[in-house]
Amino acid sequence: MNNLTRLSRWAGISIFLAGLLAGCGGNSSASLSVALNTQPKTADDVHQGVQLLKNGIQKFQVELLTQDGKPVDRAHVEVSPGSQYAQVKFSLPEAGAYQIRSSAFMPDDALLGTTLEPVRVQAGDNKVVIDNLGLAALYYANNTHLAQSQSQAGLEKFLSYDQPGISLQAYCFFGYLEDEGSNRLAYFSLLQRLNQPISEGTLSTRVPVIMAGSGIGTRNIAGFRTSGSFGVAGVLNQISLQHQPWDASVTTPNLPGAALPQNQTRAQLVSGTFGQKGARYRITSSGQDAQGKLMTTNILVEDSMGFVSEGFGANAFLPNWLLPEQENVVRSHFGGSVEKYLAATQNPLTGQGSYYYSAPYLKVVNFEVKYDDSGTVTAKGTGGLLWMDVVYQTFEDAAINVIKDASWSFFIMQIKGADGKEQAIMTTRVGTKLSNYQVSSLFGADAKKNPNGVLEPEYRWNLQDIKIEPIRGSEWRSPASGASYYTKYTVKLGGARPANLTVTMDWPEQELGVLNRYVYEGLGNVSGTLDGKPVSGTAWLEMQPIGKL
Repeated sequence: MNNLTRLSRWAGISIFLAGLLAGCGGNSSASLSVALNTQPKTADDVHQGVQLLKNGIQKFQVELLTQDGKPVDRAHVEVSPGSQYAQVKFSLPEAGAYQIRSSAFMPDDALLGTTLEPVRVQAGDNKVVIDNLGLAALYYANNTHLAQSQSQAGLEKFLSYDQPGISLQAYCFFGYLEDEGSNRLAYFSLLQRLNQPISEGTLSTRVPVIMAGSGIGTRNIAGFRTSGSFGVAGVLNQISLQHQPWDASVTTPNLPGAALPQNQTRAQLVSGTFGQKGARYRITSSGQDAQGKLMTTNILVEDSMGFVSEGFGANAFLPNWLLPEQENVVRSHFGGSVEKYLAATQNPLTGQGSYYYSAPYLKVVNFEVKYDDSGTVTAKGTGGLLWMDVVYQTFEDAAINVIKDASWSFFIMQIKGADGKEQAIMTTRVGTKLSNYQVSSLFGADAKKNPNGVLEPEYRWNLQDIKIEPIRGSEWRSPASGASYYTKYTVKLGGARPANLTVTMDWPEQELGVLNRYVYEGLGNVSGTLDGKPVSGTAWLEMQPIGKL
């Protein structure tokens, strides 16, 4: 549900350069031939390896980059049946230091993985042989070279297939449901595959772990009532993704004698165009909770805004942290604007972020919640508002080391002013040993759209303009974990679109515990000013205990 653990990885390649010196000096022309093994050795990832053996590689996208990641040239290479290598050749204006980024795709355009490696090109003819395939390298780009950034159909297709080369694939819904008595229920639902690193002695691999389920919280429930699935992916426990229309589900069997033979969590497009304003989605779940009781949810929502880009560039790349030298340049040369820094330098920040999309305004059309074995309707209604996050990320061992002791705060706010205009703000702070990275963006339906139909932010606040402060005296101590949390915060945003907002939890008891791990998240209210005018609305928070951030 947070955007912290969405980190990227690339694997090294074995490379052979045969340079024939055709002249002196660094300005001599050169060529680079790239041979791509169609049956490469994969990274230590079970899911990726299984998919490679099952489906094979259909095509490669090969990019020639400068030493600092700026694009120079690219090519698409179709794989001929039975061929061991696919070939592509680049002509370069001069010799020097470059990088080759090659991405392999399955027949349905799902991404199998990426290889990224620096190469030294000499004048004359050079050759590179790529025999390995690493996990997908997610990166910033201000071009539309990636399929999901080229068109609305490309984005839908990318988000509608399992992407085995990407370590984390998550679809999250959270917000509130309002019943017939005007009572608000905190609600979340999650479908996620995470390829988790597992080590045993000298052996190391990555195993796909599935987490899916739903949770309901009210003033009368201590924490959340949850049901769902968790465990290593297998034949009976995996994310099922179907294209046209988008349909994601996880189904797992229960033990004999359980309240329900199986648990299922599902989210599907039922009308309209995926990711666009007017689309309707149905989110359902059925399963037994920790007390062995049956819980089912059935929620229909309509998107009144459409997908927005939480990240930067055409591929919605959202950094999770900045290296100290990067942050220094952002602050000293670009006024604290990460957006301006990336656009000017085209620094890909490979391994530092995620592809991150949101649907901030999913209005509840109707819902029904049942709890207990008799199928009694606990709550139903036609009110509420949800937020959807779609996040893809790849984990690299070095990156995990950066954030293993990280802490974070995550605020999403759905606001309206006196004019009734719907806007949304996401503000996140991630603290690592390298940086205390903050990002905050304002979204609205009138903003500019990218070629894939995704809305850009109306405004992004610079690093120094974001201040998140807890309000003393709002502490609440959890009887379950013993941890303490603030239940009231101020979010102050400066710059050209100033905002002064106060976020207050609807009720304090909103700690979520899963497998003896605890985090505080839940429903709140927001009030204050944006551009000097009063606004109010709802909020969803995720945060760690006091002292963690």
